[in-house]
Amino acid sequence: MRAGEAAISLRGAVKRYGEIVAVNGLDLEVAPSICFGLLGPNGAGKSTTMRMLTAQTLADEGEQRFGYALMPHAGTWHEGGVREEAEDLNQPLLVAAARGLAPTSLAPLGCEGVVAGLGALKAAEDGDGLILRLYEPAGARGPLALKLPAGWREAGALDLLERPSAPKAEGALSPFEVRSWRLRRG
Repeated sequence: MRAGEAAISLRGAVKRYGEIVAVNGLDLEVAPSICFGLLGPNGAGKSTTMRMLTAQTLADEGEQRFGYALMPHAGTWHEGGVREEAEDLNQPLLVAAARGLAPTSLAPLGCEGVVAGLGALKAAEDGDGLILRLYEPAGARGPLALKLPAGWREAGALDLLERPSAPKAEGALSPFEVRSWRLRRG
């Protein structure tokens, strides 16, 4: 995939199932790192469109393009690091040069225990600290302990809308669970 190129696209896509035209002349582009959804009534072609966008079915007419990478690996997909590589493919690392900084040692955020994916580390919508969102990607269950850098503390569990939520069982992450916390300095 080249810079500025859509991650997936359909041009004049037509998909028929016998006499039924499920998708008729659709043009659609989705840029890299964009999350999107399709809305419409039953029978509008949403599922067929998603199958074409993910190469699960081919258009009868038109053009369909998508970016992909083949990744040979040992073991299961999660043991082989496939999720992490897919995230890198879809969200390339952004790098910026920094000059004139004082020497320092970096103590980044970390977690110990069950493998967790980083869903978000962002400024809170209300401006009060940072939001950390982790998820369990492989159906595992186990202990999870946050390791925060010096000067930061956990300030409570949140739901996906960044509202306070009842704390879950301390120190454990369930299969496919998404968990969020507010982090504050101090």
